[in-house]
Amino acid sequence: MNHSVLQPIGTRIDGIDLITLSADDVQDIKTLLAEHGAGIFPKQSVGDSAFVTFLRGFGEIAFTQGETSVEGFANILNIVSTVGRTRPPRSVFP
Repeated sequence: MNHSVLQPIGTRIDGIDLITLSADDVQDIKTLLAEHGAGIFPKQSVGDSAFVTFLRGFGEIAFTQGETSVEGFANILNIVSTVGRTRPPRSVFP
């Protein structure tokens, strides 16, 4: 796994496959996210089921009530978009 720090926030994480992460990879990613606040994982092809598995490696998944569920993943994955909205998304980050 390789990473490069982005400005003003975040890190780009390359050289891994999100579908086959080891426990050590997950711990390394957690550390990078704690240090840099956000992560970009380029060149990944991950379907919804694999994405849920990836997310669960980091803890409990939080669903934003009132948003649209991804088909087949009710109350697990939601779509948050500002495209065509007349009100802001309910997802907020303090």
